[in-house]
Amino acid sequence: MTRTSFLNLLAEVPTQQPTTTATHWFRVINSLLALGAVAQLGQLASASATYDDGPLWWGSFVARALLVLGVGLWLATLAPWRVASLTEQRRGRITAGISGSLAIILCVMMLIRPDLYRNPVPVFLSYAMFWGSFLQMGLLVKRGRTQMGAGLLLLHLSIYVVGAVGMPASGVEVIHILMILIAGLLIRWWAGFVVSVLLTMLLLSLASVGLAVPGGNPALIISYGLLLMMVAGVSGMYARSLETALITADEQATALRTAQATLQTQNQQLQEQAAELATQRERLAQQVDERTAELQQALAELRRSAITLQELQNPLVPIAQGAVVVPLVGAFDTNRAERFVSELLGGITQHRARTIVLDITGLTMVDTLAVKALLQAADAARLLGAQVVLAGVSPVVAQTIVSLGLELHTLRVERDLQSAVQHVLAGNKVIR
Repeated sequence: MTRTSFLNLLAEVPTQQPTTTATHWFRVINSLLALGAVAQLGQLASASATYDDGPLWWGSFVARALLVLGVGLWLATLAPWRVASLTEQRRGRITAGISGSLAIILCVMMLIRPDLYRNPVPVFLSYAMFWGSFLQMGLLVKRGRTQMGAGLLLLHLSIYVVGAVGMPASGVEVIHILMILIAGLLIRWWAGFVVSVLLTMLLLSLASVGLAVPGGNPALIISYGLLLMMVAGVSGMYARSLETALITADEQATALRTAQATLQTQNQQLQEQAAELATQRERLAQQVDERTAELQQALAELRRSAITLQELQNPLVPIAQGAVVVPLVGAFDTNRAERFVSELLGGITQHRARTIVLDITGLTMVDTLAVKALLQAADAARLLGAQVVLAGVSPVVAQTIVSLGLELHTLRVERDLQSAVQHVLAGNKVIR
């Protein structure tokens, strides 16, 4: 695992509400830290009479222990959390790096202390208080409270600086710079200036009461303060530009998430519409299949009806031995005439007819080709040995026959069907 990914793991901020199990362990850890702070306070109370580093140093220990206790109880009770922005994520990584570095430094300092092996419990408890505060900072970062964790780190360092006043080789100058960097980079870009001014005022106040501080006299303290302000200015400019860039990136990320959410909503709507269209298509296909089946059934019925109608259009009705009547009703066009000829000849053979009565009384329409087909049918019947009697000639048919110049010498013509039937039954012969 690389250093960057390790810091990302330490400073991972919540993107959704933590689970119940995570919140439970969060409360347990902070409760244990609060108990550790109580133990540290008890150890400090027992050692107060023999404490040789001065009241400020002892008071700073008490203040830090009370701070760990108070924060631990607050976190264990409320378990706060929130979703962090990109800026807070960046601050969380820096906070995790600083806290981890300080924890390592404190481990080294504890191991090289000569009194660790003579009296290990008090020494370990004093350093454990620092580690507990660093753990609380990490827990705050993990709960999305990055600025609060940075503020807690800054507060611990401030208490340490006050307690280290007058102590030799305390390294407060490095702590001063670290406090300015923490304030400017982790809280707000202008916070480093505020800390540098407050530190300068604090050093001047402590020097006025005769305590040993960096610089010693007011002029050097002011110069030292200006140096701290320069550090605050550089870190503030960097933090300002970085904060602006991260805010812009955060806004773009928010817009991107909004666009993605909109796109997902539209995609879901399209999927729902596609599913609805597929359902409608299936329903329509089913309706088409059902309608097609109905149409096919209707078409089959129409075909059967057409066949039946064709059979009924040119019926051959036997009226006597060897005599049949063929009544023609409706329109008699060329297509019907062709079927009529074949059906007539088939009927002559089937009934062994010698006399055919063609009743054309019911014809409503007849064309020239149909009249010719009637005469051709009569000629074909005569070839089969049957005589054709034409009954019920209408004026329209008569005009068509005359206009065509057709002769009916091969046919016997009767005025109506009754006359034709009487002639057939009487056994009269056809006029040639």
